[in-house]
Amino acid sequence: GQLRGLDAKAAAKIKPTDRKRIIRALEIIHRSGRTPSEWHAEKIPLTALGMRPVVFGIRQARPDLYDRINRRVIAMMRKGWIAEVKRLRPLRWSKTAAQAVGYKEIRALLSREKPPRRLSFQSQQEALIASIQRQTRRLAKRQMTWFKREKGIQWIDWEQDESAREVCDKIMKEYNRHKEHQ
Repeated sequence: GQLRGLDAKAAAKIKPTDRKRIIRALEIIHRSGRTPSEWHAEKIPLTALGMRPVVFGIRQARPDLYDRINRRVIAMMRKGWIAEVKRLRPLRWSKTAAQAVGYKEIRALLSREKPPRRLSFQSQQEALIASIQRQTRRLAKRQMTWFKREKGIQWIDWEQDESAREVCDKIMKEYNRHKEHQ
């Protein structure tokens, strides 16, 4: 309601249930004295400045991506992720940081006064790892769905046996090919 009265154009673009974006729009108005619509109207497209941006997206087959996510979570745990969260616990966390995948689950585990009797520490840690892996896979799936709607992305496939260097080389090859056709 309040946003609609201050910037109807911005309010029309935000779902009434999207508290985060509504609050952000109101913050912009109250801190700058200008509406989000005014800020957006001032933006000059890159093409108007003579630039032709090229956007590359890297995609992997879902099983390869999920395997990579699973291995990464295990590696982070071995490198002391729980100890890191313990060290950070006394600090003031932003809402975004507190909701970050992995950190949220580890904080929940650490905040329990007494672990369930029937679960050993090992079992709790295995359940924690499985939960973080699952949440990360879900996040990756949502991100891919979002990126698929974006127009103009040139997709580069990252095959299972390729190194990061090889993928970078593929991107540069595509970029150079794109430049030649401009």
